[in-house]
Amino acid sequence: MSLVSHSVNADTLRCGSKLIKTGDSTLDVLLTCGEPTYKEDLSSHPEKHRSVKVVRFLYTQPKGKFHKILEFHDGVLIKIENGPRSKKTD
Repeated sequence: MSLVSHSVNADTLRCGSKLIKTGDSTLDVLLTCGEPTYKEDLSSHPEKHRSVKVVRFLYTQPKGKFHKILEFHDGVLIKIENGPRSKKTD
């Protein structure tokens, strides 16, 4: 299980005591944050006359925090965004 906490700003994310940032490789993210809760292969889509492999990782967060969604294009992290808030359970 990964220890991902809050994002520091729009293009970085704290995983334990380390930061990942846009521009990092898929391998760097996996080594820093561990396996994501879910991986989604969005297949290739055309971008400026070439195909791009798009993959999204979901890292779940503790109750009340926003899940984190990381998007990679051709193995490079291009976006870190908030997903839905983790639901509180009784």
